[in-house]
Amino acid sequence: MFMAGMIAPSKFPKWGVPVLCTPVSIRFIYSLLMGQKYGNQIHYPSTFMGSICLLFFQDLHLKPMTLLKNIFRLFWRTWFYGWVFFTILFALPLLVVVISSKKYYPLFFKIAVAWGKTILFVMGFTPVISGNVHLDRTKSYMYIANHASLIDVMLVLAIVKNPAVFVGKKELEKLPFFGYVFRKTSILVDRSSPESRKQVYASVQEKINQGLSIVIFPEGLVPPEHVTLAEFKNGAFNMAIEHQIPIVPMTFYDVKKRFSWTFFSGWPGKLRVEIHPCIETDGVTLDQMEAIKARAFTTIQNALLSDIENQKK
Repeated sequence: MFMAGMIAPSKFPKWGVPVLCTPVSIRFIYSLLMGQKYGNQIHYPSTFMGSICLLFFQDLHLKPMTLLKNIFRLFWRTWFYGWVFFTILFALPLLVVVISSKKYYPLFFKIAVAWGKTILFVMGFTPVISGNVHLDRTKSYMYIANHASLIDVMLVLAIVKNPAVFVGKKELEKLPFFGYVFRKTSILVDRSSPESRKQVYASVQEKINQGLSIVIFPEGLVPPEHVTLAEFKNGAFNMAIEHQIPIVPMTFYDVKKRFSWTFFSGWPGKLRVEIHPCIETDGVTLDQMEAIKARAFTTIQNALLSDIENQKK
């Protein structure tokens, strides 16, 4: 039985996930905690579970507490996907009604806000907002933020007070259930199609005329984890200038640390958000777009860089 667990250890992923899954028992936890360290090696009790621990740690170089944390993260991440999927599935009959007409969008947004706050709560996240910025609830804004996590959307919903519409990639509509709701309530853009990009401008104007704000992650993608902030695309700034609406830069400090795209990473805790002063676009022309974009990028980048040590804790 032990030898079966020894087959092809070299095929185990390097990022620390054991291919062989065994039930978690008191004896297993005991083996983890009672392993004794001599020099650079960890020695475990001469039991089957101790042998499995030895296999994990010698081949994957995991410390006991790292494996315990990864077991927690496995269930924690599964908990996240379960809540996202089943809450949308459960609410789908109601959502079908409220997204059937544009006049119901404010009601849909309230439901979305409640959903976003619920997901953050059950995952153990607490938004902490800073920035003494007064935003008029009767005005439309262009909200932008750094994009580093699956929970960015939930975090935006939890902190934005003005009913807003997301602009996102067309590929998102392929997601089951969520994709259907996203397609009906957001503005989708196919970046490979010039015609699609033109249509986005018309859709944004329509939403602004309805008194809604716009939310865009201007990086256009989630950058690699070693990248603090990827280069901004032009779309958000062109639209803000053309429609003469203020830009509201927001810095999400902790999302990469708390819930990055690396599966076995993250931990519950605070999600700090700084809302920066608005960048006004009244009287600004498209010729000044690059300067406006650079100003927004520098604002968020400097905030992230100045807080880099806190993000590592």
